Amino acid sequence: MRCRFHSGSVNRQQFWNCCNQYRYSKGCQQAEDHCSHDYEEGELEAFWKYHTTPKTFRDSVPRHAVALDCEMGTNKYGETELIRISAIDYFSSEVLIDSLVFPDVPMSDYNTRYSGVSIRQMEYAYRKRLCFFGKDSAREAVWKFVGPKTIIVGHSANNDLSALRWIHEPIIDTMLIDYLKFMEEQKQAEIEKERKNQKNAKACLLDMEDINDGRGNNSSKVISKKAELEEPKQKNRSSGRFSLKILTKERIGRNIQQGRSGHDSLEDAIAARDLAHWNVMNRSINDLILFE
Repeated sequence: MRCRFHSGSVNRQQFWNCCNQYRYSKGCQQAEDHCSHDYEEGELEAFWKYHTTPKTFRDSVPRHAVALDCEMGTNKYGETELIRISAIDYFSSEVLIDSLVFPDVPMSDYNTRYSGVSIRQMEYAYRKRLCFFGKDSAREAVWKFVGPKTIIVGHSANNDLSALRWIHEPIIDTMLIDYLKFMEEQKQAEIEKERKNQKNAKACLLDMEDINDGRGNNSSKVISKKAELEEPKQKNRSSGRFSLKILTKERIGRNIQQGRSGHDSLEDAIAARDLAHWNVMNRSINDLILFE
């Protein structure tokens, strides 16, 4: 087995400079082994170390529930990097945090088209000291409002928590509520389809036996039964149907992420909160999947 890898780095346009392929393409080179980056001792562990919510944190006043959203760019290693964070009180809508986060490592792309954060904005915030410095600082700012029992509300919240290197248990993920319900419906539909196919196959077999025994004189019935088994293929529905933008439009009738300047993490945090509230008010308890 040979390693496949890219020898270059990802540029601002999200392409590898070694082969001009998109960042998620297969490696352009092969070798028995390779080292993509020389890490200092403890560097990798420190960069990916995750932290659980502390029981107590200095001068913290935990809220019952907090809606959260983060924006990320791409660092020089090709990994996502936290560059903005917003958080609101779920019940009062008070804005608790809305700040840029100066990255811990050099960046290759701020992904401004999606993150809404430009290098000029970041440099200004850095000069004026109007940002958090690093993900640790941002995470500690969140802990001033979040305790172990605080419910975190987000959309694909795993991405936000990972960007913060944060482990937290009470979470409502508005993407998962719809996605898992959809997957359960798909599972039930597949079961029903299989049951129907088995029934049709059995009927088709009986008709074929009748023909072989000379009792049947119309093979069109058999052909018809076979045709029933060959149902038209369903087009795969894009996972984009579970995006915050689409669900907010479908459930609440509100348009978000409309501008050309990228996303707004505060707008998205509010949308996640409102989407969670819509689920509470409009769905039965059986429709809401709870995670212990």
